[in-house]
Amino acid sequence: MKKTRKLQLNLLLYILLFVVGLLLFVWIFEVTFLQRFYEDTKVKEIKELSSQIIEILDDQQMEVYLNSLARQNDACIRVIDQNYDKFASNRAGCQLNNLTYNDMYYLIVKAQENGGSYSTLINDKLLIYEPFVGNIFLIDNDNIKNLTYAQIVDDNTFILIESPITPMVTTIKTIQTQIIYISIFVIIATIILVYLLSKKIVKPIEKIDHAAKALANGKYENEMTASYREANDLNKTLANAAIEIQKADKAKRDLISNVSHDLRTPLTMISGYGELMIDFPEEKTDENIKIIIEEANRLNTLVNDLLDLSKLQDRKIKLIINRFNISNMLKQIFESYQILAKDANISLECDDDILVNGDQERLKQVIHNFINNAINYSQQKPIIIKCKKDDDMVIVSVIDHGEGIAKKDIPYIWDRYYKVDKTHIRSSVGSGIGLAIAKEILELHGFEYGVKSKLNEGSTFYFKLPICK
Repeated sequence: MKKTRKLQLNLLLYILLFVVGLLLFVWIFEVTFLQRFYEDTKVKEIKELSSQIIEILDDQQMEVYLNSLARQNDACIRVIDQNYDKFASNRAGCQLNNLTYNDMYYLIVKAQENGGSYSTLINDKLLIYEPFVGNIFLIDNDNIKNLTYAQIVDDNTFILIESPITPMVTTIKTIQTQIIYISIFVIIATIILVYLLSKKIVKPIEKIDHAAKALANGKYENEMTASYREANDLNKTLANAAIEIQKADKAKRDLISNVSHDLRTPLTMISGYGELMIDFPEEKTDENIKIIIEEANRLNTLVNDLLDLSKLQDRKIKLIINRFNISNMLKQIFESYQILAKDANISLECDDDILVNGDQERLKQVIHNFINNAINYSQQKPIIIKCKKDDDMVIVSVIDHGEGIAKKDIPYIWDRYYKVDKTHIRSSVGSGIGLAIAKEILELHGFEYGVKSKLNEGSTFYFKLPICK
């Protein structure tokens, strides 16, 4: 419960900090830069107005157009030419009409210095009258400014534009008041939203956290459902992880059980035959010694295969890649089985002189494991070793005509000690983890591999590798 409240408070704090920071940014942006943005926008509008005036300078209706543009843009316009001096305004008291020659000359010189145009802000004049003294004078009005813009068209034509800059004090105060109300509303809405989200997200995530911790204690059942979509996805992921961990845990127990069985059997036979020969010296025959040696070799093979599989899975074995003739290698393997397994009905179908790149000893181990697996399940039916070219690839396969593999079991046969009949059968050849070792070696090479099988028809284990050109 405390943890849930802590998560809720942290979520509330982070979101509130974000919201307050965002509102503060809006406040500073609007209050500090609003006047500047307004003035910059006004300058752009006056420049666009100047461009429109240039387009109508030679028009006979220029004066009509100037008056229209002045009204539309709340501006005073004065066009000075050697033949005419046009003035248009939509308001009284426009300063352009009262400019002296020196004032106009000053603006034109500034425009020349500035590349043809010049803009400046000039405070409006405020008329002050002192009734008791009778004095009348003008002072600068700091709250009202006029934007004056000068544009040189050519050596004899000049455009002067004046537009008032509206004071933004009232607008800024209005925005400040709005931001205050908006901030209060947003903060309250944020608190409510965080409270609702905490029920939708925080609590389900806390339950998922408890379920995840329970995995460490061996509790794999996860019946909790989450209402929020992301939390629900996380819960499904956790449920799948629990299933996979449960499978891995079962596989570990099965592996220990199977390895113990395979270790115990040869150890029992070695111990039994040894005691038999001690108690009965006449039993010290070549046949009994041969059995002890065979079981010791089987034990050694099992241990070596387990070590190889562990190293392969941890990627601690480095491949020794070289070019070799895979056709010759398969012929040597075939000849060895003709000698060692006289009862096995094995044949070879192989194209001649196929050169490939790979770790020859490790690929030889793969083929041995495929053949041993075929011998175990073929029930002395024919076994074919094939090596055929397929464009720029060569396909190496071992085909048996045994009991086959059910479709649902095919994805799992590469797992160590997986048995399709769900019972551990002591292998007559090999250690029982040959396919798992073959898988690791082929994946380390990056070769495509697989199995094709049908129940009661047999299986074909294969892998593909590129031919050396």
